[in-house]
Amino acid sequence: MDDFTVEGRLYSAAECAQVRPGSGHVGLALSGGGSRTAAACIGALRTLRDLGLLAEVRAISAVSGATWCTVPFTFLPAAFDEDAFLGQRAVDPAKLQLGGEGPASLGHLPAGALGQRFTELGMSTLALLGGSLADGARGVPGHRLWSRQIAEQILVPFELAAFDEAHRPIDWFAPDAATEAAIRAHSPGLPARCYTVRASERAPRPELRVQIALRAQDDQGRTTLVPTFLSPTVAGIPGTACGTLDGRPVGGGGVSSYAFGGYRVGPTTLRIEAPLALSDLTGIASSAYAADQTEGITPLLGYFGPEWPMPAGAAGRFVDAGLLENSGVASLLACEEIEAIIAVVNPPQGMDRAGDDVVVEAQIARLFGYRPYDKRTGWQRAQPDDEGDGRHCQVFASDEGQFQQLLAALGDRRAAGDATAYSQALTTVDNARFAVRGGRQVRVLWVVQTAAARWMDALTPPVRLALGPKFPNIPTAFTALPAPQVNGLSHFADWLLDQSRAALEALFERR
Repeated sequence: MDDFTVEGRLYSAAECAQVRPGSGHVGLALSGGGSRTAAACIGALRTLRDLGLLAEVRAISAVSGATWCTVPFTFLPAAFDEDAFLGQRAVDPAKLQLGGEGPASLGHLPAGALGQRFTELGMSTLALLGGSLADGARGVPGHRLWSRQIAEQILVPFELAAFDEAHRPIDWFAPDAATEAAIRAHSPGLPARCYTVRASERAPRPELRVQIALRAQDDQGRTTLVPTFLSPTVAGIPGTACGTLDGRPVGGGGVSSYAFGGYRVGPTTLRIEAPLALSDLTGIASSAYAADQTEGITPLLGYFGPEWPMPAGAAGRFVDAGLLENSGVASLLACEEIEAIIAVVNPPQGMDRAGDDVVVEAQIARLFGYRPYDKRTGWQRAQPDDEGDGRHCQVFASDEGQFQQLLAALGDRRAAGDATAYSQALTTVDNARFAVRGGRQVRVLWVVQTAAARWMDALTPPVRLALGPKFPNIPTAFTALPAPQVNGLSHFADWLLDQSRAALEALFERR
């Protein structure tokens, strides 16, 4: 398939920040973390489904491994049973067992279960990278190697990815059939295969906003990461003052999702190699694994800013947003319809204490303007001259001890062996890079996956042994997990949210 042109709509920064019409005001932020977080996301989604709250979630912000769950969940074809896909809850840890069948059986993943994908040998980091090398030898372009591997493991089993002989995607996606038909009317060159958001009364799909980042240059010529999002309708960079690409400023708007990655050759005409595909969403969003190994397999797409003179476009490397902001919270705050957030954080390291200090994952600290914890100096505020992009991630006011309040609350819950979850009223601060307006009052329910004694102590010895000593903070590099760990992670997420039910349900009440 040769390059071809499509007609696309350009979106302003304000339009990029709007979520689809609806009555809900709650957003769900799902952090990165490979298969560990994907398994936990299964539990979070099915708990919200079973509590009747998923229909009231307005948008999902998914980072890195969270997209391995949320992308196939959002676009799951009607031929696949959605109950089998997410499975059933088992919130009582004392009833978990290794043998048998049913929800409480940690060793059992039925046909059609998403969790099965994370147990396959092909999902191991070595297999994914080895498969990328093999694909490269048979002609897959370097910048598509990682996306192709992830698609083969996670999307193809659910019929959500297809490629031509040149290894380019021959599919695209749209929010619904009516939108697909309208797009085809003005862009007939698009592939015949289009995936639309699954319509479901039992498990309504919130708007999915996949978080990625563009490698750009700051005003001193250093590499900087720019928050970028991909949704069923629009993709782009709503933030401003965040860097340049090819000497021109990036940010301030977006374009129709199917046209993202193309070059602008007319007011609304774009030339694309292939439409943006679901394989791009899951591949780019989790490309930290690829970026850690070689620049050559980091995804590469075209990009143009809304003010660039035509013809407009430059090749840009798009990477895992977790390298910038791994919680998904900051980008969700750009959407002013969102007044409350369920932040499910799945860190590689559990909570700890260092003397009198409570230590949590750096991704939470950065949202309050703090550096990662240092054993010598403790918690310190980020400074403008700090290295790395973490200094750009503050979205919450912290001058009145808000971060310390969160640390104390989570620390108390962990010490008591309870679910490490805490609901907190916060005020936003201006952050142009993430398109966040300061002064907004929001409530965040922090749900942090770290070992909880009440859950762990209720397990039988064989189950506890099968979960491993690091559970639930299994290293991110471990992407092929045994079935007991996959099921255990999802059931632990079930339990965390179930234990926080009062605070969870309160989020959905209008203030």
